[in-house]
Amino acid sequence: MGVRNPLKTTVCALALALGIGALAAPAMAEDAIKIAVVTHGQSSDTYWTVVKKGVDDAAKLMGVDVTYQAPQTTDMVAEARMIDAAVAQKVQGLVVSIPDADALDKSVKAAVDAGIPVIVIDSGEDEVPKTGAKLFVGTTNYFEQGARAAKQLLAAGVTKGVCANHEAGNLVNESACDGFIKVMGANGDRVEVSMDPTDTAGRMKAYLSAHPDVNGILALGAPSAANIVHALRDSGTLPK
Repeated sequence: MGVRNPLKTTVCALALALGIGALAAPAMAEDAIKIAVVTHGQSSDTYWTVVKKGVDDAAKLMGVDVTYQAPQTTDMVAEARMIDAAVAQKVQGLVVSIPDADALDKSVKAAVDAGIPVIVIDSGEDEVPKTGAKLFVGTTNYFEQGARAAKQLLAAGVTKGVCANHEAGNLVNESACDGFIKVMGANGDRVEVSMDPTDTAGRMKAYLSAHPDVNGILALGAPSAANIVHALRDSGTLPK
């Protein structure tokens, strides 16, 4: 068995995190490098479908063995167990999302302590130095994004706005809502929805019934936005 190249392992993991194969190199004469990708995203979310497609494409181009896992619903305990299982399987690289530091940092640190290069994607930028992960790949400063969205809604004439969070407890989503409410002030609020269209419709109907003066909604993802729009159209709030 040949000696593994730590740099190649990290480069492969980075290519997977980026979802690209631009760093691809000819396969080396060694056992296939095994990399695990574990995220919190729901399989029904088109955002994570695209992420997985990028992972699959990069894995093929890099010539590495990759497993992609995510809980069926937002479940930090399940994600932590998946990370722990990847460590137990002694993968050579790990790509993770960290939407909840309290629930996941321990498992990520265990991976680092086991000598596994870890790259954080999507959420958990602040946890990179805390856990010893290599780097973060994703959008930064969700607070500012939420604040920017609020400013755009205000400029469009919105007087009462609500941030609809489809992943309650996800630190980056909560941060975006925090930024939104910071700008909206007393005219801003938040409501928890989900990825289920029926559940989201029921929650939005109940919320808007109790807050009839709301005339602007910030959704934090395309599927969530589509569910909310459908709910508003079905209730007659928006034209079909």
